[in-house]
Amino acid sequence: MKKSIKTIAASLVVAIAALAPVRSHAIDFGIRAGLDVTVPGGIKSNGASVDMFKAGCGFHAGVVADIDLVSNLFLEPGMYLVYHNTGTDIQSDAVDGIFSKVKADIALRQFGLQIPVRLGYNFNLGVCDLKLFTGPSFGIGLSGSWKNAKEFGIDSDPYNEEITRFNMGWNLGAGVVVSRFYIGADYTFGLNDRYKDDDGSWKQGCFAVSIGYYL
Repeated sequence: MKKSIKTIAASLVVAIAALAPVRSHAIDFGIRAGLDVTVPGGIKSNGASVDMFKAGCGFHAGVVADIDLVSNLFLEPGMYLVYHNTGTDIQSDAVDGIFSKVKADIALRQFGLQIPVRLGYNFNLGVCDLKLFTGPSFGIGLSGSWKNAKEFGIDSDPYNEEITRFNMGWNLGAGVVVSRFYIGADYTFGLNDRYKDDDGSWKQGCFAVSIGYYL
């Protein structure tokens, strides 16, 4: 896994260096932060889908490099620290009152790095610039935990048994720039299977709203 991360990082550096000579002006560096809403799909097994996970809120913060190419095309690699808190619909065996079961208070918490590499087109509208973009996104989990894991007899570290650290997706979104201030929204479609169990598969998507500033 470490070798894969180094390969991805090296590829990004080479791509930026190769494209820098054709840009129309110096690279614009920016800072970004915002709200993430995880959109987890169901765990698919034997043709059926089980909605174990449910949407949860988190955040991201990091930096981007906006590189002009040709004809208003731009390349925008970035690096973010991300925190995702995904709830579950697991039912516990505890009994509340006489007959009703209690829903387990378990959530999947993930902290890590996200590296999007976006290719886009910039529309100059006079009062603002409209940016449309798409591209791959690479994520790596640095730490993770199940909330209240010990109460329900599961390993507190999801990366030990249940979930893979690596998350690859495809990003699609738009942003507006006014006086170097940025606001945008995007969605990342989960591409790889993050569930380690051979009997099932799970892909994690994410919707994000960002604000930022070009330095």
